[in-house]
Amino acid sequence: MTAAFLFFLPMGALSYSLDFGEAGNRAYPDRASRRLLHGVANLFGVFLAVCGYLVAFVYHLEVGKAHLAFGEIPARQAHVWLGLMAVGGACVMAASGLYKFIAATRDSAKLFRWHGLLGPLVWVCGLLCICIAAYFEYLEGAGHYTPGQVAAIIVAVVVVLVATAVQSRLAPRDHLDDHEEDHKSGLLQ
Repeated sequence: MTAAFLFFLPMGALSYSLDFGEAGNRAYPDRASRRLLHGVANLFGVFLAVCGYLVAFVYHLEVGKAHLAFGEIPARQAHVWLGLMAVGGACVMAASGLYKFIAATRDSAKLFRWHGLLGPLVWVCGLLCICIAAYFEYLEGAGHYTPGQVAAIIVAVVVVLVATAVQSRLAPRDHLDDHEEDHKSGLLQ
C-alpha cells in the first residue's frame, strides 16, 4: 500500500503536468496520451493498494485480530478507518476513471467532474495512514521502527505530498500540444 500511495498514485496525478524531456514529451505529446499514462499508473497503484489490504486482512484472520480495530489504541483505529476510506475511495476512483475514459473516448462526454476533486482527498487519506502506521508500530514497542525511522517515513510522506502538490499546481504545461485547447474547452479541472 505504501508503494501505491507514495509512488504510483502521485505519478498518475502528475502525468498531466510532468515534463518528461524531449524524448518523453514526443512519446506523450498531448492530453490524450497523458490520460492513458494517468490511468495505467493509477490502476497499478489501486491494484497494489487492494493487494496490500488483502494481505493485511489475511494476516489479521491468522492472528485473530479484529479487522476494524475495535478495542485497539486510537492510532490503530484511525489507521484502519482512514485506510478503509483510502482503499475504498481508490477503488471508486479507478472505476469512475475507467468509465470516464471509456465514455470520453466513445461519446466525448464529460462525466464525473468530482473525480478530479476526490482523487487528492483519497490520496491524502492514504498518506495519513502511512504516517499513523509508522507511529503506532513505534508505540507498540515491537521493535519494528526506531524514532528516527518513524521521522524518516513521515518526512518522506511530507516531501512527496508537497512536491506533488507544487508540481501539479505550478508546473507549466507548455510541453503538452493541446493544453490550450483543453483549457479553453473546459477539460482541465
